Amino acid sequence: MSDLFLPVTVGAFHLANRIVMAPLTRSRAHAEGTPTPLMAEYYGQRASAGLIVSEGVNISPQARGYARTPGIYEEAQVRAWRPVLDAVHRGGSRMFLQLWHVGRLSHPSLQPGEALPIAPSAIRPDAHAYTQAGFRPCVTPRALDEKEIPGIVAQYARAARNALTAGFDGVEIHAANGYLIEQFLRDSANRRTDAYGGSTENRARFLLDVVEAVVEVCGGGRVGIRLSPLSPVNDLRLDRDPLATYGYVVERLNDFGLAYLHMIEGVTQGPRSVPGGIDLQILRRAFQGPYIANNGYDLALALEARRKHRADLISFGRLYIANPDLVERLRADAPLNEPDRQTFFGGGAHGYTDYPTLEPKPSPTPREHIMAQSDSSVDPLHFDIKLRARLGILREEIHHALLRSDTESYGELAGQVHDAEEESLADLLTDVNLAEISREVQEVRDIEAARDRIAHHTYGTCLDCGDPIAANRLEVYPTAKRCLTCQRIYETRTGVAPAKL
Repeated sequence: MSDLFLPVTVGAFHLANRIVMAPLTRSRAHAEGTPTPLMAEYYGQRASAGLIVSEGVNISPQARGYARTPGIYEEAQVRAWRPVLDAVHRGGSRMFLQLWHVGRLSHPSLQPGEALPIAPSAIRPDAHAYTQAGFRPCVTPRALDEKEIPGIVAQYARAARNALTAGFDGVEIHAANGYLIEQFLRDSANRRTDAYGGSTENRARFLLDVVEAVVEVCGGGRVGIRLSPLSPVNDLRLDRDPLATYGYVVERLNDFGLAYLHMIEGVTQGPRSVPGGIDLQILRRAFQGPYIANNGYDLALALEARRKHRADLISFGRLYIANPDLVERLRADAPLNEPDRQTFFGGGAHGYTDYPTLEPKPSPTPREHIMAQSDSSVDPLHFDIKLRARLGILREEIHHALLRSDTESYGELAGQVHDAEEESLADLLTDVNLAEISREVQEVRDIEAARDRIAHHTYGTCLDCGDPIAANRLEVYPTAKRCLTCQRIYETRTGVAPAKL
């Protein structure tokens, strides 16, 4: 069985599976950028995904390039996002907000005071902006003055802070698909001669400034980034040396301990074939964190990617439009609904929240549930033996993980305990010794409670992730500035360890 549907840890979070809902612009917000109750229903329907990345969310009024797209720069917008997050969290998923600035891909009718859109250079794209009057050609943008750039970086940071206030679990920096950050990054759209243009290092400066500012607000474990090295969409021609440019970017991103790298493989919403024989797995191997693969994946491709370890998670975009229960459909290899393209942008519930889901199957009996997970040679009269062995192994693994202070293994095992509780495993087994099972479950909870008491008896927080530093760790390492996990990462990178008593 593939691990596509099994839990995984990404950044600061334990996800229910390796399936990600990719960002999808649907233009269902109010005209002023406030999320609607319909959006809460839409995202809540899709909360079986391990992670949901929101549609692109405007970081400022100037960032907007599509009508009826949501924002995160006003208090009313922050408040309106909270019901969306409540619906997603009730469904068991995590949700990151995608920080979006379209740059030159806008129109004066969408800008404050009908001003020109901004860009690194005054180069008009052969593209269209979605306005209240429909799609209209983009215009020649205004080139940013160098002194304006720190203000836009600050807008990203402020939007990230607002996202956390609204209840998002983290943020994804949109550095793909020809929008502002990628306009700075590619030499085809950046003709600047100052500190933000010319060399690869200079063209990457804006991206890295944004990442640094957002990580300072959220912590690296709550920040992801999306890249599209080989996609020419929105009239952004490929860089002269994509692998060198994006290779430099990925190496620098490793300095920030990001939650993940979200990679569009091939042409956005187009062919997955890679021009010039460029191997994106080079970038995957260079990135020291989870890699989310995107673009044109179906079940077969996703399973193959996991089998060959070409991706840690798989994100699906268009399939999620018409299949709110995509995880369940993929798990059952069930037929998929076809989306109505006429309802992609704008409108109401039709083509947004009214796609049908699979009919639920009858719940199995306790014996059927256990025997479905058992070898066919197991005598049904002794199926409780497998359960006892399973619980015993789990308890032993947790014990050893605690003795080793192996926080990563402990996190995975704790997730298994959580999953077992969610399935109400003990309640299913009415004809085995429930008293014994209850004692074992309580032992696990006691271990977790003891660990929590230690973890929260602290004298500071981790420099990298913001989590508490345990008091017993500081008793051994009085100069520690990082939690155990972050310290191990730091020592691996630098070879520097804190002084020990």
